[in-house]
Amino acid sequence: MLYHLSYELLLLQSYHSKPVSSPDSRTRNPIELVRPRVVGSDAYELQSSWRKYPVEFDGTGDWRDSFSIKIPPGYTVEDLPDPTNIDTSFASYHSDVKADGDILHYSREYTVKKLELSAADYGQLRDFESKIYTDENRDAVLKKTN
Repeated sequence: MLYHLSYELLLLQSYHSKPVSSPDSRTRNPIELVRPRVVGSDAYELQSSWRKYPVEFDGTGDWRDSFSIKIPPGYTVEDLPDPTNIDTSFASYHSDVKADGDILHYSREYTVKKLELSAADYGQLRDFESKIYTDENRDAVLKKTN
């Protein structure tokens, strides 16, 4: 399944961003954090630290997201999250954020390779999901130029 969503960032103070300013830049150089992953989550919260029975996935497959975010006039990209590449025997996850002029491009791909994961490998699944959660909550830093 391939979804292509286009999202225009009109207001930085929206649900998907958090305003931040450092003490010496409150009035001169405000900074905005924008989360490029604007819709949905691939991360699952796994409560238990161990498992008695194997994990059964709904199915194998490949899911992709691609978002384009227009940067408002008066802002430039200060910093972008590094790409994330996680590859295991049971699944893989890759994401990337790039800036092209006044557009942020975010893409990610999540692939499930197996239908079942042994209970002994549950720790690997917890680590995998934790890394996805961390990636999904990273921000691009925009700096006001005016």
